[in-house]
Amino acid sequence: MLAIIFLAYGFALLRLGISGADGFGAARLADADRTRNAAIVAGLVLVLTGLVDLLLAGDFDFYRGTHSALIVAVANMLSLPLIA
Repeated sequence: MLAIIFLAYGFALLRLGISGADGFGAARLADADRTRNAAIVAGLVLVLTGLVDLLLAGDFDFYRGTHSALIVAVANMLSLPLIA
């Protein structure tokens, strides 16, 4: 359920960010582009987190979690540049 929530919010933020700066009515005009970029990055991080959760759930279902450390390590290496 948690992965579905992360994916739903992530895709919603990506859709809002891709639609342009006009979707952010509460943002100041000078900050609209930065707000759009922040929404896109947050959406990507949420989608990545949801996919990692699905991979971990599948790993625990099929392989009793033997690959979970590798999945978490690769996910952290992919998400750190997005967060930074």
